[in-house]
Amino acid sequence: MQSSYLRDCKNALNENGVLVLNIWHTSVELRQELDALLALEFEHRLISFEVDSGNRIILAFKNAIPQIETEQLMRKAQILQQQINIPMSRYAELILNTQAQ
Repeated sequence: MQSSYLRDCKNALNENGVLVLNIWHTSVELRQELDALLALEFEHRLISFEVDSGNRIILAFKNAIPQIETEQLMRKAQILQQQINIPMSRYAELILNTQAQ
């Protein structure tokens, strides 16, 4: 992945936009390179967590990472989980754990 591609992705986002990446089976070297490029292009406005399948989900924010209360995030995750049958509550917990570090 090249810096110019990530820059184009960022420029395509609206002011509150988030680029979501699902990284799967990446070597340590490629992961480190991607992490460095994302940190540069998105000015360290990143949230990253691993899911049970071993995939790594990266949220790259065009602007500031929004602050959301735990209760509100979990409520929204539960609603989404019911609508799309994806373990959103678990992902919300992973995001919260990432933010607590």
